[in-house]
Amino acid sequence: MRAIILSRLITAMGAVVAMAACEDSMSPPGPPGPTAGITVVPSTATIHAGQLVTLQARIRDEFGDDLEGSFNWSSSNDAIATVGSNGAVVGRMEGTVTVTASALGKSQSSFIHILARESKDDGKDGGKNREPL
Repeated sequence: MRAIILSRLITAMGAVVAMAACEDSMSPPGPPGPTAGITVVPSTATIHAGQLVTLQARIRDEFGDDLEGSFNWSSSNDAIATVGSNGAVVGRMEGTVTVTASALGKSQSSFIHILARESKDDGKDGGKNREPL
């Protein structure tokens, strides 16, 4: 008699566990949790040679909390654009560079498009000395 009761109890417990497992897998996923890593803003920018854009970087832990720290900045091609220790990017000549911020073993990049230097025509002559269209 005890064996029958024990067998039924084990079967019932197994059914409860199986239902709980099915219910878990069928429920919709929750919102995504915070992600750890570095964020660089803006992720892309376009400037003219001779102009400046300042990038900002933040680093977050796995709980989404901001971490304090300094970043190492680098440009993929210093002939096209240079970057300072504060994230200030100066366009030097036409082209595209990848500027990367790194800290605590993580890194993130921004793509900077440098256009040719703007013309020096400041419009003071009312357009008199311009070529006709």
